[in-house]
Amino acid sequence: MAGTSVPSAGKACGKSQAPPQASATDAADPDVTIARLERERERSPDTWSSAQQEELADAVLERANRVKVRDPNVVSALDAAVAECLRLRAELGPACTVRQQSKIAQAYFWRGEMKYLGACQGAFDARAVKEALLDYDLAISILEQIFESDDVEWGTMTLLPGAYFRRASCGDDPDLKMRYLNKAFALWDRLDVQAKFGGVVGFRNMPGAPTRPLAYALRGSLKEQSGDYNGAIADCNRGLELLKELGDEQTELRSVLKGNIINCERKGAIAEAKMVGSKIGSTISGWFSKKS
Repeated sequence: MAGTSVPSAGKACGKSQAPPQASATDAADPDVTIARLERERERSPDTWSSAQQEELADAVLERANRVKVRDPNVVSALDAAVAECLRLRAELGPACTVRQQSKIAQAYFWRGEMKYLGACQGAFDARAVKEALLDYDLAISILEQIFESDDVEWGTMTLLPGAYFRRASCGDDPDLKMRYLNKAFALWDRLDVQAKFGGVVGFRNMPGAPTRPLAYALRGSLKEQSGDYNGAIADCNRGLELLKELGDEQTELRSVLKGNIINCERKGAIAEAKMVGSKIGSTISGWFSKKS
């Protein structure tokens, strides 16, 4: 679940890359830290502080971060992370900082990812997808509030377009799916500018790079359904260009993009022929009307 760091430069760069990282103590052994803090909370609940709760949230997030993606315990580990982060927010109330809100958003986003990926493996699990969508929505609601802050970390910022892309992938309403995709692309464009300003070179090092060809394929498909064949062709061609830049050999996605281009070219030609035929028919009809 790790990503690319962005060198320091300006407001949004020079920030560490998410997913959640804990303190040096937690990184050494988060289980030891969790056990110690849980004992302290149980022994002295009246003196339990928000600083201790934040340390516990950090440790639980770090433990979840260490669980392998395909481990059956990954979702339960993230459940615990979400619970501790929410407890931290409840204790802090309005004093909850951007960094602390980021922890909650990260926990929601990664839990959504694990639920979504799990739902798509083997027999499709529609219920798990709905649960994942809820987590993405909760992450988006927090990330939208803190995205413009000077205190938000770079890695946290990169989660927001990914969450919008997932919402578009899982939704049913074509208009809503298009809106989510356009939002994701707009955010990726902004992050690209900031990354380049920070010294990042090459598309493959940009935020969400591996996801974007698929996002173009999805938006191209939506445009095809709406009759925007030229727009669909442009998106599919852009997806192919990005696959080439990534050096990606996703033969299935490449075939889908090429097939969509051929379909749109054919449908576009048919639509244009019908339009020309309609204009000719109207002209002839008008000519006969004048003669009669």
